[in-house]
Amino acid sequence: MATLQETRINSHGFPVIDCYRCKGSGTYSFNQVDGNKCYGCNGSGLAVRRGKAAKAWKEFLEAQPSKHITVQHMTPGDVIAWDKRWVTVVSVEQGNISGHSETSYRDRSTDQTITERTPHYNYRLILSDGTDRTLGEGSQYRRKITATMYPDPADYTAGL
Repeated sequence: MATLQETRINSHGFPVIDCYRCKGSGTYSFNQVDGNKCYGCNGSGLAVRRGKAAKAWKEFLEAQPSKHITVQHMTPGDVIAWDKRWVTVVSVEQGNISGHSETSYRDRSTDQTITERTPHYNYRLILSDGTDRTLGEGSQYRRKITATMYPDPADYTAGL
């Protein structure tokens, strides 16, 4: 007969229980990278209760802002690290095609090889310090995260 665990609430308002993998100890099997840290709870000993709560927790984590941003996803007002200082993005404009990448695959229904070409663009980036640069679309920079960028946990915990 299984016993019910006491459910607690984490700092974001999600119901947590002792980790199902390490039974709340935070440690599991040893490996060279992380020692004996449990991957089920990331060493905390607590895990979000399974079911609706776990699904809501996953959605909440995916809604967290990224610390890095690529040029094509920047918008005016973003604050990024540039030359070891924080600057504000004033303008981002898509420029000319800088090249293509090709992907080929075989269509089994027609037994033909299909080749798709994907264009890659340059972007003109203007910053608050007067910097005006043209960068490739894969260029990635650190973004300054502000409190207003985080989602409200209450939006995810309602009904749990």
